[in-house]
Amino acid sequence: MIDITEIAKETINTLSPYLIIGGQEIIKGVASDLWTKVKSVFKKKGEEKLIEEFEKSPTDLKTKGKMEYVLESELKVDSDLVLTLTDFIKSVQATEDYKNYVTQIGDNNISVTGKITNSTIKIKR
Repeated sequence: MIDITEIAKETINTLSPYLIIGGQEIIKGVASDLWTKVKSVFKKKGEEKLIEEFEKSPTDLKTKGKMEYVLESELKVDSDLVLTLTDFIKSVQATEDYKNYVTQIGDNNISVTGKITNSTIKIKR
């Protein structure tokens, strides 16, 4: 059985880095298709304001939770949406753009940007 809670969460987590880095303008290609599909669910549910909140503050955990909840409720009744989002998530996460985004939340973080491939990063505490 497909875990729709995980699909909802992974959908929002896949979109978040794009919104954090540059907002809606940076969402292009396959990520744009995923974002368009997600927004259509929220229009259908009358939750356009929640989309605006998520665009303004994609790191806010309460907003992300609300997004996941609405998306999950729609996934429960729409099996085609489950398959569509699953395919979009896989496609977006396979792109070079997605692989290059790093999201850090908290104090005392060091961020390195650039194209890193075939590397291992070890963090020790």
